[in-house]
Amino acid sequence: MPADTFAKQPNKIIARVVSIVAIAAVCAFCWFAVCTQLGSLLADVTSPSRDDALDVAEFASAIAPRDPRPPWLAATKLQQSFTPADLERSVSLLEQATRLAPSDYLMWDELARGYEQAERFGDAEGALRRSIELAPAYAIPHWQMGNFLLRQDRIDEAKAELKRTTETSSAYRDQVYTLAWDFFGKNPARVEELASDSADARANLASFYAQRDAGRDSLRIWNTLSPEQKNYYGFIAKGMARRLYETGFVREALAVARDVGLAKDAQDETVNNGGFEKFIGDYQDTLFGWMIFRSDSRFEALPDSQVKTEGNRSLRVVFRNYVKADLYNIAQIVTVEPSRRYRLTFKLRTDNLRSGGAPYLQIAAVKTNSELAKSEPFPIGSNDWQEIALDFTVPDRVEGVEIRTLRINCGDECPIAGTFWYDDFRLVRL
Repeated sequence: MPADTFAKQPNKIIARVVSIVAIAAVCAFCWFAVCTQLGSLLADVTSPSRDDALDVAEFASAIAPRDPRPPWLAATKLQQSFTPADLERSVSLLEQATRLAPSDYLMWDELARGYEQAERFGDAEGALRRSIELAPAYAIPHWQMGNFLLRQDRIDEAKAELKRTTETSSAYRDQVYTLAWDFFGKNPARVEELASDSADARANLASFYAQRDAGRDSLRIWNTLSPEQKNYYGFIAKGMARRLYETGFVREALAVARDVGLAKDAQDETVNNGGFEKFIGDYQDTLFGWMIFRSDSRFEALPDSQVKTEGNRSLRVVFRNYVKADLYNIAQIVTVEPSRRYRLTFKLRTDNLRSGGAPYLQIAAVKTNSELAKSEPFPIGSNDWQEIALDFTVPDRVEGVEIRTLRINCGDECPIAGTFWYDDFRLVRL
């Protein structure tokens, strides 16, 4: 055998050993990676409310000992028992999780909650301050610190942190406002101490007040915005206007709607489009205009340019053996002043109107839905134009009335047929 053959044998052995070691290292790495991923996955997908959450956390920790999520899962489960021993064990596990993820500000927040639950308030504040150090520009640490300080009755310090939250996060603003609204007994002045002065924050606060049925405060904050800012936040204004409208703050709703072009022609104490000269759109897009519900093919309400008292059009309403016992249609909400007396006038014409349950016009208070006035049933048969006047007094704290067409209830399957016309609605103070 040649000498060089013997020389090559050690090289082959070394190469094989290196290959085996490399394969073993890869296998070990893969095993470690798989175990770590599996442990993380188990901790992530397991709810702390599950009965076996502690067992899952223990298994996950065994196969992924350097992952902070398994001890966090176990700690969260133990916190649900509220016993002193479990709370202390929970704190120990949260401390372990924080040691495994010392740069994770969220883990420090979790540790702070554990400390507070165990009544270790000094440690809780220290953990929260560490969270803020790690993520000073993030809203969550300031939000958590503000909550903690508020619970400790350190109001001024809490306000500084909560205001910082509203400055840095639109997502947390509503939570800050809600916390202050509840904590300070629905006091707008205290809520506004926490709101930053940015246009974005003020638009959010106006919307918040609208959702809390604080209509006047909603409009007050909205009016601190410039016309350009109001236009920019038109998407917020749409939701505000509808909420104010639905909760009876119709004067405020009209003001907001006008600002962003949702009710350009509507005026306070005025029936909008009272002569039906303008286009009547879909009722879902209407706040301050005629709402006509066209859900029954045997009811029709359309502008009529042939029959009118003045102007170019009236509204023609046709029944084709409409049989529903109730009618709620051709409605409009109009703003009014509380405790004022008004007169509504309108013109009416009928043609071959036939029914035991004739239509009539009603005026009702917004919010309470109480009837303030109603016309006589519309005359049966064919009758030329006549003017009808309805006087009414607005109750205290009522800012709007609804003008709507109903019918006399004459039982189930009570048909109505024929036509009537509306024109020239006007509202005046008495």
